[in-house]
Amino acid sequence: MIETKRYFDIRQVENAEVTTYTLMTIDDVELTLTRVQRSSDTDAVLMLHGLSSSSKMFTGREWYNLTCYMIDHGIGDVWLLDWRGSAEYGTKYVHREDSADDVAFKDIPLAVEFIQQQIENGLHIIGHCIGAMTLSMALAKGTIQHVKSAIITSIGLFPKLNNLTTAKLYAVPQLAEKLLDIDYFSMNADQVNPQDGQFMIHQLANLGSNECEHPTCKMLSFVWGTGHESTIFKHKHLPKETHERLEEYFGAVSSSYFRHFQKMLQHQAVVNTDASENYLDQVENIKTPMLLMTGKDNRCWHDAIQEYAKLLDRFFPSVNYEKFVIPDYSHNDVFMGKNAYLDVFPEVLAFIKKYS
Repeated sequence: MIETKRYFDIRQVENAEVTTYTLMTIDDVELTLTRVQRSSDTDAVLMLHGLSSSSKMFTGREWYNLTCYMIDHGIGDVWLLDWRGSAEYGTKYVHREDSADDVAFKDIPLAVEFIQQQIENGLHIIGHCIGAMTLSMALAKGTIQHVKSAIITSIGLFPKLNNLTTAKLYAVPQLAEKLLDIDYFSMNADQVNPQDGQFMIHQLANLGSNECEHPTCKMLSFVWGTGHESTIFKHKHLPKETHERLEEYFGAVSSSYFRHFQKMLQHQAVVNTDASENYLDQVENIKTPMLLMTGKDNRCWHDAIQEYAKLLDRFFPSVNYEKFVIPDYSHNDVFMGKNAYLDVFPEVLAFIKKYS
């Protein structure tokens, strides 16, 4: 069994320095970039969270998190970007008309260039959910260069949701904007004003059967899934303390992202906001070795990673990738699960070290 440490908080990592940087994008979005460094003699790893989540999914103190695991197992330089869709920013950026393109071509390249100016060795990137999709877009367009390996989790350059979620995605954002006069979805029921349109969305999330009564958990399942089963994780994998504090890990989501996803699902491709560009057409530009990773029981993007791998095999055989489907895991629990350090992290670490 892999030895665990008593510390889980990144600010308690032995012999490591934690530094926070502020980066300003070309469209005036202020981003937070955190560095946890024990050594400058190893390659660096950058971690990208999913939409409505934050870098806390890699630093949560209730489980042996990926940041501490990497530091403990020979990766001495870990970077965490809170891009513009991070829960850490509250509602600061939710009224903007941001899209996945903004993340892929403004946030990620800015952070990668900054990191590469600070480090002496190579850089590897781990992306989850929309962080993985936008990382894939940036690699395909060539807006980031000289990345030694990339871990793409849950979704790459092929989108796939179940039929009910897809149908809901076509209707809910526009209805929310036109009928309820809201342009974002809050995950925290405690912050919802009964006089606000957000209250109606939370009431909709409460309709029907659900395996969990936690209000944030129900809202996450409503926004990202059918609303009738846990979408983001399997409850048995999540630490109890983490589940009780989900509102600390998941925040508000601008409806502008969902309008972009509508275009993608309509065209069955990861496209730009006006659907004039299909990023899969440029996938052969990706020279970075990729690990395509997902939970076998992913209830958010389902088998999007497996279908992406099939497309690569059939049409783009020159793309260098490996695939890791994790038995009995779902979506966020591949990083936030209490046993992920045993079931998932060793494979991630081995892939990074393979290309270090």
